[in-house]
Amino acid sequence: MLSKDELLEKVGDLVKKLGVGLVGLATDPRRLDEATDQVWKLAPWWLKPVGKERLKGVLYQLSERIPRTNSLSLASQELTPESRLQAVEQSLRDLFGDDLGTKKSLRGYNAQTDLTCGRLNKECDDLEPLLEADKSRVRLLLARAQLLGLWQKLKGSESNQKAAIACYERALSISGSSCELRATTLLQFSRFSEKAAKDVAGGRDKAKELAAEACAAAPSGTTLLAECEEHFQSLNKNRWFG
Repeated sequence: MLSKDELLEKVGDLVKKLGVGLVGLATDPRRLDEATDQVWKLAPWWLKPVGKERLKGVLYQLSERIPRTNSLSLASQELTPESRLQAVEQSLRDLFGDDLGTKKSLRGYNAQTDLTCGRLNKECDDLEPLLEADKSRVRLLLARAQLLGLWQKLKGSESNQKAAIACYERALSISGSSCELRATTLLQFSRFSEKAAKDVAGGRDKAKELAAEACAAAPSGTTLLAECEEHFQSLNKNRWFG
């Protein structure tokens, strides 16, 4: 099977031979669909196992590599770090809702979502050195952990989910003596472990362990504690499957 870099290189050479223009495909869904159809119809045998949706993702990424002025990026630089962090959080809510992890691999691949996740990940990179308060840094790590926990790339999701775990661990180290930050992080980490691939995230057993820690850490009498306890109880209910 071709590596990601080999796939990008071979498809790049192919579109050059076919005369398919890549400029602007990442920002024009109609043209991207047309280009994907054109390449797919003339695709050589080695490209067929890749699949049409993954081919679209490759064309997205090749288009993104072409230097261009990114007006959205320039606009974001004019916002405060807090506003940019809120925008990342809102984008993730719009994209994934309350989901934090997935067991899907290549079957869950969607080219447009892949590109959107790449842009959000880049924004997280740019934001990280600008945030000073521990609460803001933890919020960014939790946002990035959600992104990585659900991001389906051309080669699947396992490496991203391992990176998500690293984000949760960093968030716990930053939360320090803040009971609220620690409990919030443990709760999200538990929900991720329950939903993500078991061999990576530990499944329900790991989720129960983290949920118990979240209950112990949450301040007494708070809505957060009630949420932690409700989640812990749901994990201990008997289930036929999972």
